[in-house]
Amino acid sequence: MEHGIEVATGAFLLSFGLSFLINATFWGNAFKRMYSDSHHLFTLLTLLLICGVLMVMGHNLWVADWRVLVTIVGWAVLLESIALILAPQILSIYANWSDKTMKTWLRFGGTLWVVLGGVVIYCSHLR
Repeated sequence: MEHGIEVATGAFLLSFGLSFLINATFWGNAFKRMYSDSHHLFTLLTLLLICGVLMVMGHNLWVADWRVLVTIVGWAVLLESIALILAPQILSIYANWSDKTMKTWLRFGGTLWVVLGGVVIYCSHLR
Protein backbone atom coordinates (compact mmCIF):
# COMPACT_ATOMS: atom_id res chain seq x y z
CA MET A 1 0.00 0.00 0.00
CA GLU A 2 2.86 2.37 0.77
CA HIS A 3 4.22 2.05 -2.76
CA GLY A 4 0.83 2.93 -4.23
CA ILE A 5 0.59 6.05 -2.07
CA GLU A 6 4.10 7.05 -3.13
CA VAL A 7 3.31 6.71 -6.84
CA ALA A 8 -0.05 8.48 -6.48
CA THR A 9 1.55 11.35 -4.53
CA GLY A 10 4.31 11.71 -7.10
CA ALA A 11 1.84 11.66 -10.00
CA PHE A 12 -0.40 14.23 -8.30
CA LEU A 13 2.49 16.59 -7.56
CA LEU A 14 4.00 16.22 -11.03
CA SER A 15 0.77 16.67 -12.98
CA PHE A 16 -0.58 19.59 -10.95
CA GLY A 17 2.86 21.20 -10.79
CA LEU A 18 3.10 21.10 -14.59
CA SER A 19 -0.43 22.44 -14.88
CA PHE A 20 0.38 25.34 -12.53
CA LEU A 21 3.42 26.16 -14.68
CA ILE A 22 1.58 25.92 -18.00
CA ASN A 23 -1.80 27.35 -16.93
CA ALA A 24 -0.91 29.83 -14.16
CA THR A 25 -3.50 32.38 -15.34
CA PHE A 26 -6.31 29.81 -15.38
CA TRP A 27 -5.44 28.49 -11.92
CA GLY A 28 -5.05 32.00 -10.50
CA ASN A 29 -8.54 32.93 -11.68
CA ALA A 30 -9.97 29.61 -10.46
CA PHE A 31 -8.48 30.04 -6.99
CA LYS A 32 -9.74 33.62 -6.72
CA ARG A 33 -13.27 32.47 -7.63
CA MET A 34 -13.07 29.55 -5.23
CA TYR A 35 -12.15 31.78 -2.28
CA SER A 36 -15.41 33.66 -2.70
CA ASP A 37 -17.57 30.53 -3.16
CA SER A 38 -18.11 28.72 0.14
CA HIS A 39 -19.59 25.60 -1.52
CA HIS A 40 -16.51 24.99 -3.67
CA LEU A 41 -14.24 25.80 -0.75
CA PHE A 42 -16.08 23.35 1.53
CA THR A 43 -15.80 20.60 -1.09
CA LEU A 44 -12.09 21.22 -1.63
CA LEU A 45 -11.29 21.31 2.08
CA THR A 46 -13.29 18.14 2.69
CA LEU A 47 -11.38 16.31 -0.07
CA LEU A 48 -8.05 17.63 1.23
CA LEU A 49 -8.90 16.46 4.74
CA ILE A 50 -9.79 12.97 3.48
CA CYS A 51 -6.61 12.77 1.36
CA GLY A 52 -4.47 13.95 4.28
CA VAL A 53 -5.97 11.41 6.67
CA LEU A 54 -5.53 8.58 4.16
CA MET A 55 -1.95 9.58 3.39
CA VAL A 56 -0.99 9.78 7.06
CA MET A 57 -2.72 6.49 7.90
CA GLY A 58 -1.24 4.66 4.91
CA HIS A 59 2.22 6.22 4.75
CA ASN A 60 3.44 7.48 8.12
CA LEU A 61 7.09 6.51 7.65
CA TRP A 62 9.65 8.59 9.51
CA VAL A 63 12.75 7.10 7.92
CA ALA A 64 16.06 8.58 6.81
CA ASP A 65 15.44 8.32 3.06
CA TRP A 66 13.29 9.80 0.29
CA ARG A 67 10.10 8.13 1.56
CA VAL A 68 9.88 10.69 4.35
CA LEU A 69 8.99 13.26 1.64
CA VAL A 70 5.68 11.49 1.07
CA THR A 71 5.03 11.41 4.81
CA ILE A 72 5.76 15.14 5.09
CA VAL A 73 3.42 15.89 2.17
CA GLY A 74 0.69 13.83 3.85
CA TRP A 75 1.07 15.64 7.16
CA ALA A 76 1.20 19.03 5.39
CA VAL A 77 -2.06 18.28 3.53
CA LEU A 78 -3.73 17.10 6.74
CA LEU A 79 -2.61 20.04 8.88
CA GLU A 80 -3.34 22.61 6.17
CA SER A 81 -6.85 21.28 5.64
CA ILE A 82 -7.56 21.33 9.39
CA ALA A 83 -6.21 24.87 9.72
CA LEU A 84 -8.31 26.12 6.79
CA ILE A 85 -11.44 24.38 8.05
CA LEU A 86 -10.97 26.06 11.44
CA ALA A 87 -10.04 29.48 10.00
CA PRO A 88 -11.14 29.79 6.35
CA GLN A 89 -10.73 33.58 6.53
CA ILE A 90 -6.98 32.98 6.12
CA LEU A 91 -7.67 32.48 2.41
CA SER A 92 -8.89 36.06 2.01
CA ILE A 93 -5.21 37.07 1.87
CA TYR A 94 -4.91 35.42 -1.55
CA ALA A 95 -8.14 36.89 -2.90
CA ASN A 96 -6.55 40.35 -2.91
CA TRP A 97 -3.36 39.34 -4.71
CA SER A 98 -2.73 40.87 -8.12
CA ASP A 99 -2.80 38.58 -11.13
CA LYS A 100 0.97 38.95 -11.49
CA THR A 101 1.62 37.98 -7.86
CA MET A 102 -0.73 34.99 -8.12
CA LYS A 103 0.95 33.77 -11.34
CA THR A 104 4.42 34.20 -9.82
CA TRP A 105 3.54 32.12 -6.75
CA LEU A 106 1.75 29.48 -8.82
CA ARG A 107 4.82 29.11 -11.04
CA PHE A 108 7.11 28.96 -8.02
CA GLY A 109 4.91 26.35 -6.32
CA GLY A 110 4.48 24.49 -9.60
CA THR A 111 8.24 24.25 -10.00
CA LEU A 112 8.63 22.86 -6.48
CA TRP A 113 5.81 20.35 -7.07
CA VAL A 114 7.33 19.19 -10.38
CA VAL A 115 10.73 18.62 -8.75
CA LEU A 116 9.26 16.90 -5.68
CA GLY A 117 6.86 14.80 -7.78
CA GLY A 118 9.65 13.79 -10.14
CA VAL A 119 11.89 12.75 -7.26
CA VAL A 120 9.12 10.72 -5.61
CA ILE A 121 8.16 8.95 -8.86
CA TYR A 122 11.78 8.26 -9.78
CA CYS A 123 12.65 6.90 -6.34
CA SER A 124 9.47 4.87 -6.02
CA HIS A 125 10.27 3.05 -9.26
CA LEU A 126 13.77 2.19 -8.03
CA ARG A 127 12.35 0.13 -5.14
